[in-house]
Amino acid sequence: MGRVYAVEHPHGPLAVKLLHEVLAGDPDMVDRMVGEARAGRRVCHPNVVKIVDQGSVRGGIPFVAMERAGGAPLGIVVQRDGGLPLSRIAAIAMQLLAGLAAIHRALLVHADMKSDNILVDAAHGDRATIIDFGLARAPHASPHRADPKLVSGTPEYMAPELIRGDAVTVAADLYAVGIILYELLTGTTPFCGGTTAEIFERQLRDEVVPPSLRSPDRTIPPALEAVVMRALHKEPAVRFGDAAAMAAAIARALPASCADDTAAPPSRCAASASSPTCDWSRRTQVHRRRRLADGTAPHENGARKAIVARRRDELAAANAGGDPDAIGVACIALADALITEHRLRDAARELETTLATFAARGLAPTTMWCLLLSLAALYDGLGDPARARSSAVAAADAAREARSDVGRSRVNALLRRLDAARTRNCDGRPPRVAHPPVEDP
Repeated sequence: MGRVYAVEHPHGPLAVKLLHEVLAGDPDMVDRMVGEARAGRRVCHPNVVKIVDQGSVRGGIPFVAMERAGGAPLGIVVQRDGGLPLSRIAAIAMQLLAGLAAIHRALLVHADMKSDNILVDAAHGDRATIIDFGLARAPHASPHRADPKLVSGTPEYMAPELIRGDAVTVAADLYAVGIILYELLTGTTPFCGGTTAEIFERQLRDEVVPPSLRSPDRTIPPALEAVVMRALHKEPAVRFGDAAAMAAAIARALPASCADDTAAPPSRCAASASSPTCDWSRRTQVHRRRRLADGTAPHENGARKAIVARRRDELAAANAGGDPDAIGVACIALADALITEHRLRDAARELETTLATFAARGLAPTTMWCLLLSLAALYDGLGDPARARSSAVAAADAAREARSDVGRSRVNALLRRLDAARTRNCDGRPPRVAHPPVEDP
């Protein structure tokens, strides 16, 4: 669309954006540049870029001059660092929502919130600055400008209502913040990969895979995950009412003691003894009739698919070595990679195969409960509560044999979720007797 120059000015460093010469004759592009300047000048907040001037240069090419905020695009930070520590996530999210609140108070919707439109200055305490008002508009305005068939925005961050062509509201900006939070937690957005049309279809139809399942190698506070999942609801009315409400929910989810905790690096295995069992059904209420984002790759370069292939090679090598416990660990790692690819059924099949192969030869009890509990969690997510319960009960037996406090705690947590889901049965059947907690004999 244009070029951006770094400019030294007596009043301080500026960034000056010029429209490409070939677009200078396009009224819609010129209108977008003028609109960006007008929108930006209505907002005054330390977390929003300050627009200082607008006009045109020789040849009638329009420009917008703004303060030159420091730092790197948040998208680059995520690519470089992956999922960020909770302390950094909390600091960045609060600044984004404070800046958005100022934008909304100016009766504007940014309408193109994404990680590449946020600059993060690590040298100044992760100061975050929202930039680029090129798509900003008044709430309830049509998202389309000159062409009613045109959808403007960045597909991975666009709320479903924007894709449908509905009127834009502040809920669309909060949806985008939910995407950004998801990206900060997992290192990727929930619906990326493939063509624009494929991403649009996922945004409209697919269930969001919870961050804890997408990135099972880190501990994500359930309350924070609940904030993300609410922000990513398909229906705007279910999301937070405004930026302040979402910020308050994050503050409750990440109290000071949690937000300041930059825990040890996450474990490599989804079902390691130190990481919690993924809670899928309680937070998303997945039913069989709903469509999951099966097979989506976090990056178009297929990096995650390469990880799956590497994990398969590691499992083959472990099989060749014949050590049952090494095979179990390699199988869990492969299941982890398949879960990240949204291939839940494939992950379940790998666990089933390993368990069936070594049922007679025997695995160490710790490996057994890890495999069985991972399988139970997957059955739960796939909408098969009977098999989930059966696997969880088997995991309970293995956890008892291993005398694992972590195993017993995780089994009990999953069984409680299964019992709670059963009591919410919508067919009117009375709940069955809950499975008793796992205790030492």
